[in-house]
Amino acid sequence: MRFKPEKNEASLAPNVVPMIDVLLVLIIFLVITFGFFKITTFGVTLPAGKGEIKAKAEPKAIVIEVDANGFKINQQEVHKAELGKTLKKLAHGQKEPVIEIYADGQAPHQKIIDIMTAAKEAQIVNIVFMATDEEK
Repeated sequence: MRFKPEKNEASLAPNVVPMIDVLLVLIIFLVITFGFFKITTFGVTLPAGKGEIKAKAEPKAIVIEVDANGFKINQQEVHKAELGKTLKKLAHGQKEPVIEIYADGQAPHQKIIDIMTAAKEAQIVNIVFMATDEEK
């Protein structure tokens, strides 16, 4: 008969190896997650060309100039509400109408989106973004 209790060989000290594994997984997750923040945040500058514009707009092209003040379609100022109707009227009768967008650096991006939405309503799919001369 044994009167002595059995000694449990397992110690009461916490096992550190699983904690280290969990910490390494957390560190890897955080490093990867913070890497995505740097990729998704970037600045956009609108293009500006140097020198002369060699080729003017094609006769069939609908030229839209965008700046901080508003829109000009074929040298005539157009309000945002009339943009879709004007594009539809200009594209009527053309086989494949093309829109050329000239935007300066001060133009808000929302105005470009408004033009693209109006072009979609007018069923115009050919849109070209053109660089403008810096001096103008």
